[in-house]
Amino acid sequence: MHSEKYIDDSRLEWWDPVWLQHVAATFQFSHARRICDLGAGAGHWAQTLAQALPWQDAELVALDAEPGWVAALEANKTLAALVAKLEAIRGDARDTGLPSNSFDLVTCQTLALHLSDPAALVREMIRLAKPGGKIVMAEPVNVMNRAQSGAAIACLEPHEAGLLMEIWMAYHKGVRLENHVDYDIALRLKGIIEKCGINSQDIYCFNNPKTIPILQGDDLTDEYNEANLAYALKGGIDLAKWNEGYNIAKKLSSIHKSGMFVNALFLFCFTAPSRTS
Repeated sequence: MHSEKYIDDSRLEWWDPVWLQHVAATFQFSHARRICDLGAGAGHWAQTLAQALPWQDAELVALDAEPGWVAALEANKTLAALVAKLEAIRGDARDTGLPSNSFDLVTCQTLALHLSDPAALVREMIRLAKPGGKIVMAEPVNVMNRAQSGAAIACLEPHEAGLLMEIWMAYHKGVRLENHVDYDIALRLKGIIEKCGINSQDIYCFNNPKTIPILQGDDLTDEYNEANLAYALKGGIDLAKWNEGYNIAKKLSSIHKSGMFVNALFLFCFTAPSRTS
């Protein structure tokens, strides 16, 4: 199944429930009663929200394109117990076939990064939400993963840190070009939302206070492999800079022996506009 390698119960630890309660109260989706979770996977994001918010009377529609994830949603008894009604359905998040103007809250987590046309997802979320309904997208910035490792980045000369950033920006660009996956889509998501008709001042971005470990290890040079080189070359870096980056990563590994790469998740919140038709 799509993303099976990355979807497990560790996702339940990604968010601080008290912080989510604060964001939900601030952006007024705490008491949503009709909710749609797109690209729901096994239901970890919906479960996290339902555990943090008063959704005992809420109806949740959880949609995923993969039959295996729909089956996992149907088997998620914890999620089912947190809401009044859980409906797991199979569908394309960009064209769900669900009725327009139907939900108080439309949400997704780490979905837009997988789509070659994330704007199609945003437009569908707007269509599904009631006028004045809330749309909440949780998407990552991974661009710093390999460019720094905690405070150890402070041990590098500025030009060395800059080169690592240049290499891994090229890597991410290559991944986008080759695989149509945008691991740092949160850097671009506000602009995508604006192009779908939402005013810039009406888009709120909340930075998750928790960081999410995605890789642990002592040797930062593990990332300098042939597969990643191919992406970086496609993204515009040259082999000489790649090799120099490898030596800098080797130096960084010797300084910082417990490397942990993390990603950062951001919540993008906006309100569905009023519609005349």
